[in-house]
Amino acid sequence: MSSNRVIGILKKFINTLAILIIAGIAGFALLLGAFMIPGQYAQENVGKSINTIKEQGRYPNLVPWTFSMLDTYTDSVMLLSAMYEGDERLQDKALMDYKYENINMEPEFSIVSYFEDGKQDMEVTSYAKYWHGYIVFLRPLLSFMTYDAIRIVNTIVQILLCGWIVWLLYKKSLKKFIVPFVLSVVTLTPIAIGWCLQFSAVYYITLIGCIIILLNSDRWKDTDKYIYFFLITGICTSYLDLLTFPLVTYGIPMVMAILTDKNDSVSKTWKKCIQYLIYWGIGYVGMWAMKWGISSIAASGFNMGDVIYSLLYRSAGSTDEGIKCSYIMVLIRNAGVFALNPVIIIIFAYIVFNIKKIYKNKSMKIFWNYVKMYAVPLLLPLVWYLGTRNHSYIHCEFTYREWAMTAFAGLFALTCTLVDINPENEKDKYVALEKDKTNG
Repeated sequence: MSSNRVIGILKKFINTLAILIIAGIAGFALLLGAFMIPGQYAQENVGKSINTIKEQGRYPNLVPWTFSMLDTYTDSVMLLSAMYEGDERLQDKALMDYKYENINMEPEFSIVSYFEDGKQDMEVTSYAKYWHGYIVFLRPLLSFMTYDAIRIVNTIVQILLCGWIVWLLYKKSLKKFIVPFVLSVVTLTPIAIGWCLQFSAVYYITLIGCIIILLNSDRWKDTDKYIYFFLITGICTSYLDLLTFPLVTYGIPMVMAILTDKNDSVSKTWKKCIQYLIYWGIGYVGMWAMKWGISSIAASGFNMGDVIYSLLYRSAGSTDEGIKCSYIMVLIRNAGVFALNPVIIIIFAYIVFNIKKIYKNKSMKIFWNYVKMYAVPLLLPLVWYLGTRNHSYIHCEFTYREWAMTAFAGLFALTCTLVDINPENEKDKYVALEKDKTNG
């Protein structure tokens, strides 16, 4: 190994460690700042939305003819956390995720009881294994907006971000990928995401990640910028998400990175995909480790044993009721929910129609080369479900969205083939796959 390569590896290690430490300190500081805002304003605005929580129930389906389930249970947890006002030390409130709950009630009933009956039957509970970084945004927003108003703003902002991506695809002469992008996004059921705080963090990180890649792909090609981008993406996911469908924040931006890195060979693409996935994982796991480390030092009552138990439980092969979560059953449950989206019929028709066109053009070899190029995000849900069997079995109502990576990768591979066999101009062709004839 040459001295320059050793220096390069050492530099990446130091930069990665520095980014993680800075992110951990910054995340802690932001939570401290959020809890400096008086909680009474958030409580007033949450109280104005109690009828909404009562009427919609725990897991309402937003659109009757499709699977568009909301998660009032977890949204209530988030609201209780964001509006908490207690006498604990500031650093404890920032790290321990205190909230008032009636331990004999589910959160959506606890929050109603808090406003209708007062705190006399409430206890202060804690859920400290996560960062709960969403509080940095939610507590200030609740200081001047109701839960209902936040949902409306949430939906509008998400639509605008999707529109921005469509515009960037058009601007970068990738307009043939607009329809596959829209179809793939719909598999995430964005109408439910906009109306649910629990699902929004991953969606925002994913959309903003795609925008950043589309804006910077030409300058970032063959540089280390992508490494640090995916590192920071993993950090943000760990900070904001409550273990919903986190790997989407890697998979979908990775599809965009493959798309914009024209003329890379399959083998080079695989190498980049694995490298970026490792850095995303370092960011994701490393930021969680920063939370536990800072909490162990600065917070009163933090129990690392609870964290270890939770990690083992979430990866276990059975539920509390003793139901065996076999890998096949996990895949079937998640694929079954994913298939309940009517857009799957449109996607299936789109794939069949275009596969026939590719076959008639005798271009199936080109298509399979593109499938290989997108193989990492295409197959990644299979790995995720294997490592999170318990969690993905119990919560298939939202973990099914990991399959969106497969939809994105498959549709983009198909569209790349269509562009190659019928380009509007020669520069649009992705002809570099021929490089892999000798090395597979």
